[in-house]
Amino acid sequence: MDALTELNEKFCADAKELRYIHKTSDGRLIFANNSIPHSPHVGSWLRSVKFKDENSYLFLLDIDADYLSRKIIEGTKGLYETIYNYLHIKPILKASGSKGAQLIFKLNFTEDLDENDCVDHMRNLAYTIWRLSTPSVREKIGFDEKPGIDCAVYKRRQMLRSFCIHLGSEKYSVPFKYHDSTGMIRRRMKLSAPLLEFEGFEELDFNEDYILYKYKKRNVYREVTHFKTPDPKLRIKRTDKDNVYKRMPPLMQAIVDQERTEHDLKWPVIIYLHYFECMTEQEISEWLFANTYWKDLSNVDVTNYHVGWSCNRTREAFKGNLNDTSIPPFAMIPLPREVMTDIRTSRFAAQFEVSDRFGWKTFTEHLVRVQNKFSEFLESEQYAK
Repeated sequence: MDALTELNEKFCADAKELRYIHKTSDGRLIFANNSIPHSPHVGSWLRSVKFKDENSYLFLLDIDADYLSRKIIEGTKGLYETIYNYLHIKPILKASGSKGAQLIFKLNFTEDLDENDCVDHMRNLAYTIWRLSTPSVREKIGFDEKPGIDCAVYKRRQMLRSFCIHLGSEKYSVPFKYHDSTGMIRRRMKLSAPLLEFEGFEELDFNEDYILYKYKKRNVYREVTHFKTPDPKLRIKRTDKDNVYKRMPPLMQAIVDQERTEHDLKWPVIIYLHYFECMTEQEISEWLFANTYWKDLSNVDVTNYHVGWSCNRTREAFKGNLNDTSIPPFAMIPLPREVMTDIRTSRFAAQFEVSDRFGWKTFTEHLVRVQNKFSEFLESEQYAK
């Protein structure tokens, strides 16, 4: 057993669920539940943050960035100092294998808390750690923004890449030391520097007293209603033949019509196009270039990254929820509640005027048709395993 395989096995030990990522001969990445790669050098392991047989989770600060820069590493080390000084625990420092970094430790909850409660507590603990960090750290690492701590990880059934290859970057997700330079961390990601030992996660028993600040998610609807009126001269860009735009709920159309739009408002548009319109990543990128006014689309690499990340997130959530009968059709994918409400009120207002029961019945039937259509779409040559 080589050193990376040993690290990978230790990282995945006692996980409630494991999934795997393979790369096909034509370069496509496919997810699998039972087909295990023969080595962490050729495939990726994803472990659930939830542990099996205990109400414990991997507490994760996932630093998302466009580039693993010195600034990002300095900010990550600053968060490490906050965790150590406040919680008196040393988290694992882990390079994501691509453009970010992660801080991880094991958090134990009492048995009376369900998974939704634990996820909410972890989000608020992450926000507390960020708020307690120095202004310099918060300037380098934002919260619920990019570059910064990714809040998308605080959800049920979250998975985390183990110590293995990152098939997108062909670099490795591996541990690093607090005193490592940025150059050394990059060498570790290429396995051109020795692998560090890993004996397990430090543990902390959760206490609500740790929560000093509670995070309130950004309200997508409130932000959109305060958008500026788009310049009428820009309207010549879109033709009347664009049926995709016409099918969008008003909330989406308002986001599409803005010149400057934060990523937090872009990814719901991308997820909508992928799920409701069954558009591939390439089709979405082409549609955004042709039909939106977003000024930063000129950075093709960033745009493609956003599209790929959002579509992968959609497929992962959909596949994870597909066989769970407790999840209703309007919660199958990670779209903000305001967007789903806007779809319901803009398309099915007449049915709800008849009665709430008839409105919900019609809306649910529509979502089931969308769900079946998307399921068939995932069986197409583009996405079939």
